[in-house]
Amino acid sequence: MIRLARNEDGKRLEELASKQVGKGLDWSNVYPYWLVAEKEGKIIGCLSVALGKPVGRLDILALDDSLSPHSRSRAVRGLILQGMATLKADGSTACLSVVPFKLKAYKRILKKHFDVEVAGQGNMIIKRL
Repeated sequence: MIRLARNEDGKRLEELASKQVGKGLDWSNVYPYWLVAEKEGKIIGCLSVALGKPVGRLDILALDDSLSPHSRSRAVRGLILQGMATLKADGSTACLSVVPFKLKAYKRILKKHFDVEVAGQGNMIIKRL
């Protein structure tokens, strides 16, 4: 299940995302800026959503390291699709994201399955909504 994060989910989001953003941040006010993926009542992944017009952003995708490849792919797909739907519902006409250089396979998957384009230089990608 994919849903908006609640402020009380902040501690779990910190556990998931701290590898990417570091420790020591205040995670007590995450609503409505994050989506979470749940499995059997446990948060297994999260994605930040930055609303914007005409371009919104999806950043900081983080998943539980213990997930099976199948659960990981389902969570990623659900979070990305809901993230794009959230941006579109708010009036964004494009979604921008940055894929770390070390995740080249992930960028290939996004291009193949989500019809994204490389925007500018490096690993910035864009998807028209």
